[in-house]
Amino acid sequence: VINVRAASHTKYKTNVKPKVKPKVNFKIKALTIKILVVSLCLLSVSIVGVKVYQEIQRKKELAIIVEQKLALEKEQKIALEKEQKLALEKEQKIALEKEQKLAKQQQLKDAEEKLLNGNKDQRKIIMGQLAKLALTSSNAMRLLGVGYYWGMGVPINYKLSCQWYKKSAEAGNQEAKVFYDKSTKCN
Repeated sequence: VINVRAASHTKYKTNVKPKVKPKVNFKIKALTIKILVVSLCLLSVSIVGVKVYQEIQRKKELAIIVEQKLALEKEQKIALEKEQKLALEKEQKIALEKEQKLAKQQQLKDAEEKLLNGNKDQRKIIMGQLAKLALTSSNAMRLLGVGYYWGMGVPINYKLSCQWYKKSAEAGNQEAKVFYDKSTKCN
């Protein structure tokens, strides 16, 4: 009996395998860790790359906006300078016209003075000058009417005198209108 037991006991031990923990394949585990690390690195690089790309795009957009703003300011400056130049030219033109008008008025005053108080030769010259000025001046037209009416530097000619008074009145000269309306020679 003792032998049987000992024999059965040994038999039992040899047939039963001890519990062994399953062996983990360290190569697979190491590969998995490497894949995770590489994946995390790629994800980090991708995120940083996207952020860098977005920043570059934002800076490009800002640069475009700044360029557009500078171009607009330049256009506005050019337009303002052009506007100021045109305004200055307009002021100069008005001043010149005013100066010419004053000179013409003075010339007409001088012509009237010489026509009324000058000698026969001066009156003849003045009547020739007035004929040229009569194209643009109602006052010159009136003076021609005066000259022909009174025979100042030209022979008396009531018909021409009335024509010049009428033209002057039609051009807006009130003195000529009054004279033309009241003159017995013109009606």
